[in-house]
Amino acid sequence: MGRNLKYQFKTCIEKNFKEKMDKHSIKKNKQMNKTRIFSFADRKNLIDFTANFSNWMKENHSEVKLVKHINSNHIQEFLNEKAKKCSQATLREYSSHIRKMSNLINSTYKTNIKYDFKTPTSVSGKQIIRDQQMKLEDYKRIHEAMKDGSNGQKAIEIGKNFGLRISEITKLQKRDIDLDKKEILVKDAKGGRDRTVNFNTEEQIKVATKLYNSVSRDLDRIVAVKENAINMALNRAMKKLNIKNEYKETSFHSIRKLYAQEEYERYRLAGDSIEMACCKVSEQLGHSAERGLDKKLISRYIKNIW
Repeated sequence: MGRNLKYQFKTCIEKNFKEKMDKHSIKKNKQMNKTRIFSFADRKNLIDFTANFSNWMKENHSEVKLVKHINSNHIQEFLNEKAKKCSQATLREYSSHIRKMSNLINSTYKTNIKYDFKTPTSVSGKQIIRDQQMKLEDYKRIHEAMKDGSNGQKAIEIGKNFGLRISEITKLQKRDIDLDKKEILVKDAKGGRDRTVNFNTEEQIKVATKLYNSVSRDLDRIVAVKENAINMALNRAMKKLNIKNEYKETSFHSIRKLYAQEEYERYRLAGDSIEMACCKVSEQLGHSAERGLDKKLISRYIKNIW
């Protein structure tokens, strides 16, 4: 163990991350599951968080040179300070990273750290509510405002018709779209899981075919830009149409919710019960079917439940 805290944390993260690891067998081992990092997105998030935390430690507790000497008081002080600036959702995310951080330290440096802390209540006033669903007419206006075949337009088409997260869209390749089976394979999604999204409507089939034919090689990405570029393209279109303020805190996520509503209505019209339709939509979104039974959670996606 040596160098600065940031380097030590990076060592912990890299030693517990392996590309294309057997996630299913690892998840059966609960102890190993606590330390393994399942995706590039999780790896990046942990690197960003530990860098942020290391900088804070350097400013406030420069006497601490080793990660194993970080204690619960440091953690609580960090969170209490962040509560003045961050939303409650961000504080919960930080707390999750901290728990993962302690497991990584223990696994890498053979310690037995267990932080005792409480997630404070945010006093920042930045309680972002991301449960706004985009109106279909607004989606159509945005789609028309974007250049045909542009990465921005393709990205919102994927979000609206297949419900992919923006991080999943940037990784989608030509080979992941199966026009014969009418399904899209979403690899290394949130939580490190793969999932299959089925498409059945005339619009979905038309969009899937268009996306498939928009690139040449199997390994080509359908939307070959970074996440931020998609958000920027969407924001430009909304500002141009003077509707940005209507989706100030949610932007792309609101399109995913439009997808959820349309899929729910399709399942209900096909004869599914409310519970079954909610569970199916939850799975299509990349959540568990059980989450579809949680009325509070599913209502963030499906606004009109009938």
